[in-house]
Amino acid sequence: MTPSRDEPDAIGDWRQMRFRATDGHTEVLWVAPARGGAFRVLSVPIWLYGISVGTLVRAREGDQWLEYESTVLSSPGATIRVYLPPNADQMPASRVYLDRVFPDCTERDLAIGPATFFDPRLVAIHLERREEWDTEAAAYFNELVDQGIAELWEIADPDMYPPEEAEVEEFDGILVHPRPTHGW
Repeated sequence: MTPSRDEPDAIGDWRQMRFRATDGHTEVLWVAPARGGAFRVLSVPIWLYGISVGTLVRAREGDQWLEYESTVLSSPGATIRVYLPPNADQMPASRVYLDRVFPDCTERDLAIGPATFFDPRLVAIHLERREEWDTEAAAYFNELVDQGIAELWEIADPDMYPPEEAEVEEFDGILVHPRPTHGW
């Protein structure tokens, strides 16, 4: 049986799943059970490539969390990371997203959200329509760079251009995402 996206999520069934990025970062995301033993990703990843909200994945039981094994079906959306300049004293990434990016995208009919904040310099944003990442969304995020609001932005899923080394400050721990406030 093929997993589908149209089944309801039972919030009580949500689980945490550990993912290890190719650059060594480890994140624990929230997932919901889907048909066929798969799980639907509910969290917006910070460091992972090829994973977005809505991606269907397989896992095995681990000691503390589910452990990611493989991707079953890509998300209909995308993940975009926006990095603020190093001297971003004006506002942390969360405020830039809430005060500027979200209203701008709403006005432009770019369906975004949820987002994960890694303040002060990084916000990972879910773009609901994957096909817009290299058109309308690219044009908007390029404007933010041109205006000096963002230092750079990158697409993390689809996994088009993964970096050869980490672009964020070293983080030696495991990033455990808070429980999402949205459902899929």
